[in-house]
Amino acid sequence: MFGNVRIRALLIVLAAMVLIWIIGDRFGMRARERTYRDVVLTLDTAQVQAITVTSRRQDRMPLRFFRDGALWRLTAGRDTFRVEREAFQDLLGPLGDLRVKREVGTMDLVKDRYDLTDTLAELLTIELAGGDRRELLVGKSTFSPKAPWSHVNVPGEKEVFAVVGKLSMATEMRAEEWRPRTVVKGDPGRWTALHFQFPGNDYRFDRINGEWRLDSASCDTARVAKYLQSLAHSDAHFVAVGARLDGLGTVARLEITDRLLGPIVVQVYPTPDGRFLLHSTANPDNLLWFDVERELPRLFRPRENWLVGAAPAGPPM
Repeated sequence: MFGNVRIRALLIVLAAMVLIWIIGDRFGMRARERTYRDVVLTLDTAQVQAITVTSRRQDRMPLRFFRDGALWRLTAGRDTFRVEREAFQDLLGPLGDLRVKREVGTMDLVKDRYDLTDTLAELLTIELAGGDRRELLVGKSTFSPKAPWSHVNVPGEKEVFAVVGKLSMATEMRAEEWRPRTVVKGDPGRWTALHFQFPGNDYRFDRINGEWRLDSASCDTARVAKYLQSLAHSDAHFVAVGARLDGLGTVARLEITDRLLGPIVVQVYPTPDGRFLLHSTANPDNLLWFDVERELPRLFRPRENWLVGAAPAGPPM
């Protein structure tokens, strides 16, 4: 008798467990391991026509980057200027395959921690060929030992993801920080001649049979090569926004002959207030402030500096 009671009780318990399992399976109550997407955003960057960065901060104006042939330009307020392709890749490049590094939480819990609130986040609006649009909220960056992370959210979704790259840093840049400060950019391997003109000096380098010659004479080729490598990646510190060259004369001039791109011309102009402006055809849209004490001996070195056995003039490159 007691055995029948035990069997009946076990059958009742088993039936109850089966019923609970069926109900849980039916209504999604079964315990599962949570899974998240591997990619936040993927698109063909060649199809991107424009990107607008709209800041939730009151002191930031919207920045609209748009494709202009092979160039990218930026419009901020009434101002429009070219941006450097290499710098713009920090913004455009990650959008092609924005992979999740880590899911850090939901918006209601972590938006304050990662600057994704209504007053701090940057909204990216990506315009594609054909009229399609994508949107992405970008918060602050954090740093890992290998690379910076950016924190993002797809508008309308709950999750916040960490992704690798400089996307956050790029969206936080102000308009003036996007202005190119390039003085010279190029490949010395393509340069065939350089002509320097500044007070007390007028000389040129020519590449003859693969070797640099100073006014057709021998020179310290190792020192010249080191100088050219540095010159090929030279920038100024500040853009001279609103400055003009009207009525100003040239005090120093450098012309570089590039066999593929043509001449690169750098000219320095003194201003009435005792400062100096620089204009380079490698950065035609911008005038730059030229620090004479720091940059004149670095870029414009006297002819005797290049003679074999001469003591170096100016700061090291």
